Amino acid sequence: MRSKKIIGIILGILFSFALITAIFFTSMDIVIYGNMPGSFVDECIRYDVLGDVGITEEELADVSEEMFEYLRGGRDSLADITATIHGQPDTPFFNEKECLHMADCRKLFLAGYSLWRWSAIAAGTILIILLLMFRKELGAALHCLAAGLLAGAGIMAVAAGTLAILVSRNFDKYFTMFHLIFFDNDLWILDVNTDRLLMIMPTGYFVDCVTQIGLIFGISILVLLALAAARLIYERKSTQGETENREDTAVTTGLLQ
Repeated sequence: MRSKKIIGIILGILFSFALITAIFFTSMDIVIYGNMPGSFVDECIRYDVLGDVGITEEELADVSEEMFEYLRGGRDSLADITATIHGQPDTPFFNEKECLHMADCRKLFLAGYSLWRWSAIAAGTILIILLLMFRKELGAALHCLAAGLLAGAGIMAVAAGTLAILVSRNFDKYFTMFHLIFFDNDLWILDVNTDRLLMIMPTGYFVDCVTQIGLIFGISILVLLALAAARLIYERKSTQGETENREDTAVTTGLLQ
């Protein structure tokens, strides 16, 4: 029985990692695609980029919608996206270098979506296995899930918190590190004076995205920790109550004898 419980807790920890991974990508999707293209255009207005690009809000909304649709595999190319730029209609919005870099970004996005799906599938599969293992012991299954979530979410909370502190101190440094790790070329090094992709995505936009993703993700982890802790506290109080009842019964029985 003890070995079964240990296996159950290990499965609970694996479940928590899979679930938290799925939650992370869900947080990203909510921030990036939750209110497109309105949220992106609002960011561009906030950082006053429309004048630099020479584009209207409506045109930028159309361009950004097509761009983000491309990133998640909804269209094949960015080269045919045009807009009226500085009064010139049907101007290609992205140059060749930008298109090549966005092709690299698209690969990351699609890999992320794949990981999102597989982590959700893994979490569901592990949950089913746990319920089957303890099909006649729902309380034991919930204990393993709670213990696993507490451990897994706790580890992720510490890791995410540490990363958040580091990034907040020097965003540019870790933003550059990210590109050096995930891109094997220098296509991501763009010129803000000539490359419209960089004009519509200033550093502030990425800071805002990371902050919003971090908030949603962080709150989600805290909720998981709270639920897991609540379940374990409930179990502990229930056990204490049962122990006290047994002791009272024993005392009463002894007095009657």
